[in-house]
Amino acid sequence: MRTLCFIAAFLILTGCNQNTRIVAEPAPEGAYPMTTEGFVFKEIPVYDAGPGGKRLYAVYVPRSYDPSKPTPAIVFLHGRGESGTDGQKQIAVGLGSALQLHSDQWPFIVIFPQKPDFESQWVDHKQMVLDILAKTQTEYNIDQNRVYLTGLSQGGAGTWALGSLYPDKWAALVPVCGYYRNMGDQFLPPAIAIKVKDLPIWAFHGLKDNVVPPEQTTAVVDAIQQVQIGQQNLVPIKITLLPDADHNAWDPAYRNYNLGQWFLQYVRRPEAGASAQSQGPRPELEPVPAPSPAQPDAMK
Repeated sequence: MRTLCFIAAFLILTGCNQNTRIVAEPAPEGAYPMTTEGFVFKEIPVYDAGPGGKRLYAVYVPRSYDPSKPTPAIVFLHGRGESGTDGQKQIAVGLGSALQLHSDQWPFIVIFPQKPDFESQWVDHKQMVLDILAKTQTEYNIDQNRVYLTGLSQGGAGTWALGSLYPDKWAALVPVCGYYRNMGDQFLPPAIAIKVKDLPIWAFHGLKDNVVPPEQTTAVVDAIQQVQIGQQNLVPIKITLLPDADHNAWDPAYRNYNLGQWFLQYVRRPEAGASAQSQGPRPELEPVPAPSPAQPDAMK
């Protein structure tokens, strides 16, 4: 039976700020010591925040995890409402709830960092995300060529931003109700498009979203498609616009569209900074039900 580990009390961060650099702890060479299944709550030291400084995060380990075999991984970036210092809220909304409902559809190690405050963007915490990923790669046998990035709302914006800053790290991106506004010229649609044009992408947005206009997603996808004109061996750039969804595009996206199977089609090509269809073996998944009639999708 799957083991679920819960933190008994909130741990208070001391002296952390969004510009803090975090350094991953070393692991024994050639060893992958972690085997606990389910949600495991962890912490990582904050290098320059004074004695005891740390950030809390969570890692989900599937029942199928075998330390002797490389396992694909997903980094999930939460939305504004799950910001905090408790290290737990970020698993309650979006991908965390979906994998609890359909764990057989997600044979991934899933990494759930948490940013501490509502107003900062994920790009302000990029080093924390990279350090948590690096630390997790020392603790679990992660397939280095099957690491995927996704997030919702602020995390969707973070998916565009970290996807464009580090395209060599990811095998595919799934931004959900994301945006590019208020993040500077570096993350305007044409700038993002140049960096992620070789990555498989599936973007989601609700057409009734009154928090983040759907144009914040369609503008980026349009820019990528423009950059791809005349390019050979195009990778798929897919967008699903949900006619009946408001800002909550994440429940239908993560629950109804078999995203786990879609991710596993793609493997990172580090020499090209791009992704291509995987030729290697993939974990078998059970079929999921078709999308609910209440949430049909419009493909652009």
